[in-house]
Amino acid sequence: MAKKKNIIDAVKKIIVRKGIRGITADEIAREAKVAKGTLYLYFKSKEDIFICLLEDFLREGEVLVEKASGERAAAVKKLGNFIKYDLKFYEKNVKVFKTLGTDLGWVSNVLGTEKRKRLMERHFEIIKSVSKIVAAAIKEKSVRKMEPMEGAVVLVSIIHAYVGMRIHGFENTPLHSHAGKILKLYMAGVGR
Repeated sequence: MAKKKNIIDAVKKIIVRKGIRGITADEIAREAKVAKGTLYLYFKSKEDIFICLLEDFLREGEVLVEKASGERAAAVKKLGNFIKYDLKFYEKNVKVFKTLGTDLGWVSNVLGTEKRKRLMERHFEIIKSVSKIVAAAIKEKSVRKMEPMEGAVVLVSIIHAYVGMRIHGFENTPLHSHAGKILKLYMAGVGR
C-alpha cells in the first residue's frame, strides 16, 4: 500500500507542476521512483490512477466527517470542527484542486459517465454523513427544523465557495482561518 500511496503522491506533484493533460506513465514512475511496470501492478491504466487520486480525496473527506461526528461535543461544535477539518484538507491540497479545477472538462472526459457517477455518489455519502450532524443540531434545537440533507448541502456549499475564492486567488489567507466565519454565516441562515 505504501507504493500505491507514493504513486498517488507523485501524481499530485506532477499535476501541480504541469496540469493533468498529457501526464505520462514514464513521468509518474520517475516521480514516484518506481519502475514503469510497477505502476501497472497497482493500476490498470492512467485513468485508474486518476480515479484512485479522486477516491483518495473522498476517503480523506469521509475520515474528516467521522472525526467530527465521533467527538463528544454539541452538534454545532461538531459542525464547526468539520468546517475546520475540511478547510485544512483543502488548504493542504489547494494547488492540486486549482489545477484539477482548470482541467475539469478533461477530467470528466477521461472518467466517463459511470465512473463520474460513482464518484459523485461517494461525495453525496459524505454529505449524508454531515446531514447526521445537522440532524443532531436540529434535535438539540440549535438549528431550526429543516431537511438535514438540505442543511448539509448548504454548509458544504458555503465551504466550497470559500475554497473557490482561495483556489482562484480572490483570497490568500489560510482557509482554516475562515472556519469561525463560515459557521457564523451558516448559523445566521439556519440557526435559531
